[in-house]
Amino acid sequence: MIDWMMNQFIDWFSSALSGCLDVLLSVMGGTTLLVPNVTIIAQAHEIWAHTLGIVNIAYVLVLVAGAAIALSYETIQIRYTVKDLAPRVVFGIVAANLSFDWCNRIFVLAQQLLNALADGPLGGVDTDAAIRAQVDAALYDQPASAVLLMVIIAALVVFLLAALTFGWIVRIGVLLVLTVSAPLALACHGLPQLDPVAKLWWRTLFGTVGIQVMQALVLLSGIGVFMTPASPVAQQMQVAGGGVINMFVLVTLLWTAVKVPSLMRRYVLRGGGNNLGSSLVRVVLVQQVARRILRF
Repeated sequence: MIDWMMNQFIDWFSSALSGCLDVLLSVMGGTTLLVPNVTIIAQAHEIWAHTLGIVNIAYVLVLVAGAAIALSYETIQIRYTVKDLAPRVVFGIVAANLSFDWCNRIFVLAQQLLNALADGPLGGVDTDAAIRAQVDAALYDQPASAVLLMVIIAALVVFLLAALTFGWIVRIGVLLVLTVSAPLALACHGLPQLDPVAKLWWRTLFGTVGIQVMQALVLLSGIGVFMTPASPVAQQMQVAGGGVINMFVLVTLLWTAVKVPSLMRRYVLRGGGNNLGSSLVRVVLVQQVARRILRF
């Protein structure tokens, strides 16, 4: 009696997992390789324009503050001259007025990068079909002794897919806030004391867009290398228990993709790290950009 009830429960739970998986894969199929370009939303442009109007009016205060700082040079421990502040003030107002177009170009560029990844060597990888095939094999093609373990792993797969979908929706909100607040954030380039705010905005924008690119790369490359139908990971590694190994590989790939935002958050909050290697890279990049600008 207990065995019969357990089998009925496992059958019901397996059917429920399969239905949830279908819903999540239908959503995930349209989001894995899609960068949320919130600049196409009409309301986003309206809010951005309203914010820009406020910034343009308030920028007079930035000019006054910049003039006060410049006039106080070498009198109250101020180390900024007019020559130092003038380019900042000009760049701040120009960046604020062009911020919407810059955001759109960044989103388009990230989308083109994802398209290039999908059309290259990983072009034949179908993440939805691979995940669906592995979960179906785990739920319906396993001996009775391994069904319970496979159902638990399949439930974990469904949970991780739900986490990825939820993260994509959260990124839409984050990118929307970043876009409409861009004039205010980039106007902070106008004063050295507020420049860290603008830098934090840049890191947050690139970090949020980078999450989508990194997650797509993890899923495409991982599934393309380890879970292709012609050569699954268990066969490549020449180990027994192919179905179990494949499911654990799938869980690992999805878990790695879910962990990408937390890794990117460290980059955003710490400013890319303080190690010597990253510092040298930044110095070289700044020098190269400065040289190209000075040529003009």
